[in-house]
Formats: sequence, structure tokens, C-alpha cells
Amino acid sequence: MMKRLTLALAITVAVSATPVLALDVPRGSNYDERIQYVEYNDGDVVLVRAAVGLGARIVLAPGEQIQDVGSGFSQGWQFDWYDGENVLYVKPKSVKLSENQFVSPEAGKWDTNLMIKTNMRLYDFDLELLKTADAAASAVKNKRATYRLQFKYPADELAQARAKAEKQKTATKLDAKPAPMNWNYTMQIGDKSSGIAPTMAYDDGRFTYLRFPNNRAFPAAFLVAEDKTESLVNSHIDPSSPDVLVIHRVSPELVLRLGDMVVGVYNEDYDPDGVPPTDGTTVPGVKRVLKSAEVSK
Repeated sequence: MMKRLTLALAITVAVSATPVLALDVPRGSNYDERIQYVEYNDGDVVLVRAAVGLGARIVLAPGEQIQDVGSGFSQGWQFDWYDGENVLYVKPKSVKLSENQFVSPEAGKWDTNLMIKTNMRLYDFDLELLKTADAAASAVKNKRATYRLQFKYPADELAQARAKAEKQKTATKLDAKPAPMNWNYTMQIGDKSSGIAPTMAYDDGRFTYLRFPNNRAFPAAFLVAEDKTESLVNSHIDPSSPDVLVIHRVSPELVLRLGDMVVGVYNEDYDPDGVPPTDGTTVPGVKRVLKSAEVSK
């Protein structure tokens, strides 16, 4: 729904001259100066130059939603926007004094301020009505009027770039190959069980890695306790090395089973202390952050 901010009040137009402080004059496009850009700074007031017969639009950040608009001279300006959108349309208008009496926009008397509140930020503007006899024609010719004022957000862009770089850095660490710490493994192959015998075995102090020849089925892995009872242990296929089975434990003895085939795998340099997780993860430099749902478990 289009919103229009108007006040049908009889007025006496009054102007007070005040010094301009920290006024941010937008930079015109290299192609057309009427298309203007400005960097957002919550401490700056931004200039919008308007002309009779011309409209301007103020474009805020994608995803930003205009919630409220105010001005010191709302009777003489029209402000339109759509619910949930980030674009405000601005143009000067005549003021109705009575049924048949109107005051047309006049340079020097129509200048005022504009305030925008969004779901993310506050904006402040000076609205200036260009001082020309034929405002619209002169503004177009001299390219002084604002057709479109678009904000840029360097601080946000920098924060997003840093967050993206940090995310990529973390992903790189997570994708990095583990550093082998122990290659001293032996195995015992049962009768007719060579089909599930690994060709490589090592651990990184936390997980055990077993490589199997291509096109062979992966066996299930079991931990062998001191009393020789077996328990199934979690494992997954290494996405970057689809012939490697990653077992989520380091144990002095593992048993691999598939059907009637059985292979024993023995860690000859087993360290019961292993490598404890750092910051909740076994990946150096990566911290595990517990969400509320995890903490409550």
C-alpha cells in the first residue's frame, strides 16, 4: 500500500536562515550528475536538491524497510513509499490555504528538513528547492537536481567482507587434511576377508583413517574393549578422499566386519590421552560455539 504523508492545515510560511553544519553533498554519477551517491554516516545531514515539476527518489540499503517519515514542512512536500520497501519518493507541492487559494512552491521558502526512520537506521536530510525562474528546465539543463540519491555503506561492506573472509578461513581449516601422528598399525586378516583389508591406516590423535581400494564396499567398524566385547563406532567417508573411511575414535584395537569377512586392526603406538578437542573441536584455530539448544541437552 502506498503511503502519503500530508497535512491539510492552513499555514503561514516562515523561513529562518541557519548555518549549514556537516552537510554532506552527494557525488554525481560519472554518467549523469543527477544520479547521486553518498556514503552513509549517522552523524551527517545529506542534501537533496529538488525542483518544481520534478520528483526525486532516495534509495536505501537492500532489505531496509522505511517505517516513518517526518519533515519540518510536511505541508509543502509529498513523501511516498511502499510498505516493506527501501525507496522514498520526494517532490515539492503547493499548499492549500482555502478552497480556491493555493501557494505554489517557492525557492527560499520551501527549504526544510527530512527525517527517515527504518528498521535499521536513522537518516537526516536538508531539502533544498532550487532557485530558478524555470526550475525544472534549468535543473535538467544544469544537472543540479537530484533524480536519484543512493546510499552506500562502506562500514557494512567492510564488515561483510571480513565475515566472509573469516568464514572462508574457517572452511579452509575444516577442509584441511588432518596431520597424521601415528602410522604404526598392523592387521590380522580372517579367512577370505582380504576384500575388506585396508591398504593404509593412521590416526591424528583423535580419529582413525583407513583407506580401501576403489570400488570396494566399506565395512562396519567396531571398537574392541579390554574384555573383547565389540561396540559399533561412528564413521564417515572423507568427502575429499572417497576411498578413506574416517572412524571417530582412536583405539588400540578395531574390528572391521562385512558379512562373513572380518579384519582386526591394531594400533601399535596407542596413546590413551590422544589429542583432546580444543575449543570444542579437533581442528586447530576453529572454535565450537554452543547454541542454546545444545547447552540445554
